[in-house]
Amino acid sequence: MKRSLLLPLAALALAACADAPTTPSATPPNLNVTQGAQYKSVSRAISIAVSTLGYLFVTFDESGVGNATGTTIERVYYHVDALYACKNNGGNWPTDPKKQGVSFSGAFQSEFANKGGRTSGTLEVPAPSGTLSCPGGQSKTLVAIQWITGGDPSVRFRLVDETNSVTYLLANIGPVVLDSSYDLSTSLPQ
Repeated sequence: MKRSLLLPLAALALAACADAPTTPSATPPNLNVTQGAQYKSVSRAISIAVSTLGYLFVTFDESGVGNATGTTIERVYYHVDALYACKNNGGNWPTDPKKQGVSFSGAFQSEFANKGGRTSGTLEVPAPSGTLSCPGGQSKTLVAIQWITGGDPSVRFRLVDETNSVTYLLANIGPVVLDSSYDLSTSLPQ
């Protein structure tokens, strides 16, 4: 299925959080699951730092995970759309640069230590890399990205405590323009 997204130039900063918790999902009996686990705060942002450009950062604080020492597995389910283009080594765009739209749905997880009935941390989900190959004297540049619920209804943008079966729905984030010198007057190529 082809999708096209119009990426406005106005989205140049880290996005703020406007997410909503959901009720815990049903899981098979698990002796490590607590009944009172809940997210106290969750935020997400798109990184604009050079070393993590386009990454999704999901930061959370969760209570009620039990007093025993141990760990909690946190997983982010997502769909991501990104636009890459070839920029010349002088920092300018060719008249008609090669470009590639990348769409990917997946999940990313990390394990976090429990301390005093709480767990907290940040999941750093890398941006998809794409397969764009640039001509000599040019380099692949991530131009814009968005992290969203996918076109497939089963791909909900969410944070899940897999250990305690708690789900937190995340609001879509982006599109964020990461290189404002690129002309985004056309749709994201697919």
